[in-house]
Amino acid sequence: LPISQLPIINYHYRLPITDYQLPITDYQLPITNYRLPITDYQLLITPIDD
Repeated sequence: LPISQLPIINYHYRLPITDYQLPITDYQLPITNYRLPITDYQLLITPIDD
């Protein structure tokens, strides 16, 4: 699964990831588009990791 390549998303979307586990295949291509907004969630993860 491509989830392993997306530790950031898997970290935050740990609960809903179950629903996206199947459709993740469809999002595999458009994931590039979400690569930009990921920066917003990156900040949220930064304090948590710290």
